[in-house]
Amino acid sequence: MKTTLSVVIVTFRSNDIIIDCLRSIKLFNDIGAYLEVVIVDNSEREIFNELKVIVNKEWGDFVNIVWSGGNYGYGAANNIGINHAKSDIILIMNPDARLSQKCFNTVLAKFSKNSFLSLYGCKEYDEDLKIKNSFFYKMEYHSIFRVMFLNKILNYLNLFDSAKMYLNGAFFFVRKSHFLDAGGFDEKIFLYAEEPDLSQRLSNLNPFGVIEYDHSIGYIHLKKISANSVATLTHAVDSAVYYISKYGFDVNKYVKSRWRYSVFKRFLSFIMGRKEDVQIYKYISEYLKTKYLKQQ
Repeated sequence: MKTTLSVVIVTFRSNDIIIDCLRSIKLFNDIGAYLEVVIVDNSEREIFNELKVIVNKEWGDFVNIVWSGGNYGYGAANNIGINHAKSDIILIMNPDARLSQKCFNTVLAKFSKNSFLSLYGCKEYDEDLKIKNSFFYKMEYHSIFRVMFLNKILNYLNLFDSAKMYLNGAFFFVRKSHFLDAGGFDEKIFLYAEEPDLSQRLSNLNPFGVIEYDHSIGYIHLKKISANSVATLTHAVDSAVYYISKYGFDVNKYVKSRWRYSVFKRFLSFIMGRKEDVQIYKYISEYLKTKYLKQQ
């Protein structure tokens, strides 16, 4: 039986949350045996072995679990998973994402009807069904107003502009043939900025290519216990600067905007009594100043 949809999930020390992710896929699977799931684990070998035992016991051949050999980044692991996938239509899904409705037949029909469709994103909610950001402005359009206010308003109104925005990477569908033609994920990006980079290359490859957002299909993305940390924000900054440089956008403009945003977030954190976030944004503003602004 030919596989028509492959779900690719990259995990890193995610054994505690991946099981519910898999159960949601099984619960809302409306294409039966035409579906396959590929897990690529970036964790240490011992953690991978533990996950493999758990997954094989409950799902058997339904899930193909692969060890990446080490943590070489989100994009690199997804490239491994997509190369293992048997279908031309791929759902890239985070382990902390959950299906909340049947949608596979609908999405497959969309890709079948439009051969130019490359990326297809859906509406993101948290577990309390509050609207989250399903798309973001690309880094070259970064500003405090867009990040803090406009992006949230546009998400609420479902106003997505594929020329200036990119889909949330927690849950989106991609045509494998287009993905491979564009070169896959850039493995020089360890974490963050993979999605705008892929969108940019897909658009450059095919001016008629379609990146679509469908707010009628929803999924759940769990709230993060700690959304910000020095490590995650440092990765985000470095990846964004790499992306901006790669396409010849104004690095200095972005870095200054990101620095102002970090200073503003530090001030807000102080007002709200979030001492940990004050220190995090202090570090990031100094990091931007020292590593990038002093080089200008």
